[in-house]
Amino acid sequence: MDWLINFENLQEGFNYACDRAAIPKKRLPHKHKTNHKHYSEYYDDESYEIVRKNYAKDIEYFGYKFG
Repeated sequence: MDWLINFENLQEGFNYACDRAAIPKKRLPHKHKTNHKHYSEYYDDESYEIVRKNYAKDIEYFGYKFG
């Protein structure tokens, strides 16, 4: 694997991959978009701790912040 593309920056990552592969860039469609609350509103203290403990390496590696 040469690089990772975060879903949060999908278009930018796709553009980078196109540049690296020397192919034309395209605008990615956003299908099935939903309206919902901020993700942090779906967590209580217990579920937050479960995610924090189980995904500590991912959270650190990708620089995620809760909230």
